[in-house]
Amino acid sequence: MPINPSGILSTPADKLAELVSESSTFQSWVSADDATEALDSVFIQARSASGDGEYSRPFALIYFEGFSNGLNRYANGTLYLLLEADVTESTHQDSAYEFTNQAGAIVAEVMAGSYAGGKLFIRSINSAVPPQRADFNESEDYIQQYYSIDYGLD
Repeated sequence: MPINPSGILSTPADKLAELVSESSTFQSWVSADDATEALDSVFIQARSASGDGEYSRPFALIYFEGFSNGLNRYANGTLYLLLEADVTESTHQDSAYEFTNQAGAIVAEVMAGSYAGGKLFIRSINSAVPPQRADFNESEDYIQQYYSIDYGLD
């Protein structure tokens, strides 16, 4: 039986996962029909293997960073978001643009969605680590980027 998120660390991470899954670009990226199906490609703290034991890309991974306030509620804090996808283009430049076009659209949609009532209010999204490509001489060729997400009220 799954454990429901609650409290000052789990709730913001769950709310960010909802925002990512609601991104129409993310849904297309992961070949999902809707936000519920896209949520299967959003992970908290670690990526999970599929039923056949394989890992698939693209995906989003959310990490807890922390929170800041004395009221024991999630008034503000920081989360990290990792976006990762397989390289499908033949040149470095095309691979970079393919990834950054998708990632940029997802980040913009997450930010815009955060202003709706009942959503995680995001103050800023910043690149924590620039887009990085795995060693393309290895068996896996992928690109990933980390974002730092500050949420809540100042």
